[in-house]
Amino acid sequence: DDISGSSSIMPNKSGLSVRILGNSSEEQKITIYEILKIIRKEILPDYL
Repeated sequence: DDISGSSSIMPNKSGLSVRILGNSSEEQKITIYEILKIIRKEILPDYL
């Protein structure tokens, strides 16, 4: 089971777009949560 993905910074640094592709919705969900953990550490380092 492979997961593929990509990300892009939105114009004017107004946000982030993430695309996840895979055959298993459960693996996609796990991958999304892992990405969110990384993003939260970058945005809120003092709170985590």
